Amino acid sequence: LYRRFTRSEQQMDLTEPLTKLARSVVGSEENPYRKARKLYDWVCDNVKYNFVWRWRDATFAFGCASEEVRQRRIGDCVIQSVFYAALCRSVGVPARVLNGPIFPPGMKNDHVWAEVYFPKYGWAPVDVTYSEVAGMVPGLSDAERRRIRDFFFCRLDRYRFSTERNGLA
Repeated sequence: LYRRFTRSEQQMDLTEPLTKLARSVVGSEENPYRKARKLYDWVCDNVKYNFVWRWRDATFAFGCASEEVRQRRIGDCVIQSVFYAALCRSVGVPARVLNGPIFPPGMKNDHVWAEVYFPKYGWAPVDVTYSEVAGMVPGLSDAERRRIRDFFFCRLDRYRFSTERNGLA
């Protein structure tokens, strides 16, 4: 499991610049949970959500999605999650990407998020996109925004259903 989910893949290229970035974020931290959390907060603070899916641009202009986000600092839920998983993998935290439908009240949509693996605990969900989108909701206090961010690290809402654990996973 560790080897499988800490290696480069087509859209998660663990390049030297990406690894250097991840190491600068986690610093001397050795605990996998705290590494994953530091990377989560960094992505939430530094990667802007883009409603327009740019997968083709990422694949052809940069060669892979993780490089797209590293260089542009923008992406939809797919490439943000791929980028987060690549950062985790580059510092030895097993990570994968999942997708499935979400059913919040009054709507249905498809969505992508990441999972990280912690020994003795298993796979934990991480949704960098929902954390940021909640920040776009008008009228929320900073404390409310922080609670939403905290919620989507290692927890999910009850409105989603995972349908894919292969492919990007």
